[in-house]
Amino acid sequence: MQPVKIMRAAIALGLCACAAPASTEWRWTDGGRPVDAGPSGSGNPGAGGGGNPPPSSGGPVIDAAPPPAADASAPSQDAGKSPACVYPPGPYGITQGATVDPGLSWQGYLAGSSTISTLRSSDLLDCDKSKGINAIVLDESASWCAACQQEAQDLEPQMASAWTAEGVVVVTLMVEDDNSNPASVQTASAWKGAFGLTSVDVVADPPFTFGGQGSQALPTNLIVDPRTMRIVSVTPGYSGPDPAVDQLAQQNK
Repeated sequence: MQPVKIMRAAIALGLCACAAPASTEWRWTDGGRPVDAGPSGSGNPGAGGGGNPPPSSGGPVIDAAPPPAADASAPSQDAGKSPACVYPPGPYGITQGATVDPGLSWQGYLAGSSTISTLRSSDLLDCDKSKGINAIVLDESASWCAACQQEAQDLEPQMASAWTAEGVVVVTLMVEDDNSNPASVQTASAWKGAFGLTSVDVVADPPFTFGGQGSQALPTNLIVDPRTMRIVSVTPGYSGPDPAVDQLAQQNK
């Protein structure tokens, strides 16, 4: 028999393996089994009658579209955030115009807390206003000092009337106890309790960190700019709340 006749005979008997129509779509079920969806647009599974589905490799093969490219014009999650504050360089010192040393630390009680904590000078830096600190008062005091006691009595009313709202942070640095011994955390605790100091930090400073003018100058108040940690002024003695504190706070708002 001629080859052409053999081929025609095979087709007539249904023995020829024919490819599925080009318009047939294979869809995958949730169970990973292929379903012949029939010709495109028919919507009837199996309607194509195109024989057995192609062999599976063990799971559904899904030709998923690639994820959309990121929009370069869209703001990132970090947009609008201020960079972390970097502590200013020196020269570090204790006089007017110097920068407070970032390595200083004291033990005592933070405002509103009855738990002993460590206060670091670097904690007071607020270069971007994120902490709400607009002015810092470092108050060197001693338990035996009458002028220090007067200032301590004035602190809570001053905080309540103006300084808390203005973003003023006061740190009382206790230098000595009643017997002129180096202050301890217990000294700070007794001072805090005696004057009901809840709005200011009270810590022990036995080395008398800012005591360049000696104990005869107690109390000694330093006004520090929290944006730069620069010492704006150093004032020995006490004659009432310093208006320069309010001026700095307003300037930094």
